[in-house]
Amino acid sequence: MADAYADKTVLLLPFNADTKLGIGVVSRGLTGHFYALRGNAALTSAQAKYGGNSCYFDGSGDSLLGSYSPAHACGTSNFTLETWFMPLSIPAAGTGSANMQMIYCDRANDSNRAFFAYCNWNGITNAPGFWFNIITAGVAIDFTYVITLTLGRWYHVAVTRNGSNFFFYLDGVKLATKSSTVSWADYGAAPRLGCWSDDYSFWLYAYLDDFRLTNGVDRYGNGAEFTVPDALEYTPVSVNAALLPAYLKPGSWTPYQTGIARRFEDIKGRRDIYFSGAGDGQIVGTVKEKATPDNLPLSRKVLLLYDADFRVVQSTWSDNAGNYAFRRLDRTKKFTAVAVDHTNNYRAVIADNLTPEAMP
Repeated sequence: MADAYADKTVLLLPFNADTKLGIGVVSRGLTGHFYALRGNAALTSAQAKYGGNSCYFDGSGDSLLGSYSPAHACGTSNFTLETWFMPLSIPAAGTGSANMQMIYCDRANDSNRAFFAYCNWNGITNAPGFWFNIITAGVAIDFTYVITLTLGRWYHVAVTRNGSNFFFYLDGVKLATKSSTVSWADYGAAPRLGCWSDDYSFWLYAYLDDFRLTNGVDRYGNGAEFTVPDALEYTPVSVNAALLPAYLKPGSWTPYQTGIARRFEDIKGRRDIYFSGAGDGQIVGTVKEKATPDNLPLSRKVLLLYDADFRVVQSTWSDNAGNYAFRRLDRTKKFTAVAVDHTNNYRAVIADNLTPEAMP
């Protein structure tokens, strides 16, 4: 049965083999973005709720790094954030990295963020439980539910919004409600699964399956109990892995931290990718196929190079309308954008000597 809300599903990660693309997975939601598997995060058949695979996070250095998209910002609209979740440890009490396991994180800084975690955070949950948090323009919601889960068991967890009401569900049963006018704003950040936005804390030790974010719809009816969903429907990724460019091939990157910046270095030293993320500039553009009468938009990988040394500083995918954006750039620097075609039907398209404009 077709999903009635497919046109509002902005992020859909079934974690099946037919969504794998080189070193990561491709969201089958509207944005079609690439999520890089980092550390030892991996698709595995050891556990699966549906489809024969799930994504495993070992609690130390594993995460998925997505691409920025304004579609992930739900504003004050209804939304549904959900996943199948199998915990492998119960967080201990405290306020450190070991006391929170991040499921989903969309964060620019502590004044502009949205996240969902399983934790035991002193002053918030004060016991093992779930914490959903949004902070925007001084307005915040701390939405929690305390529960000690059984390890090695699948749970369907969901947070929904309907108007000003937020609901938390476990296996289709409403367990908590809270009201807030907070807006899940566009933070200009790349989303993570499995870790905090600093890329070195709040590691998840669990399996995830069928992760989905629906923007604009409370799928489960304003607090009503529901039957948990069956396997999610999606279109498989159809790419010959042998033809992938080098930057997408398995074994390409492993993360480590260098001061303020985040850096990803090939295990064999072949390639570096450096994210500065400290500026207030942006470069936006489109990827299109030349056609008559109008050019056709394409969803393709786009790399941003720093002109001084041609180092790749950011990467993203254009959306289904062909649009892409690079943010948090130094406006005093020059950059080059390169769009590449994973289907190998087109040569790369280059736009050079680009100067970032001020972010809105």
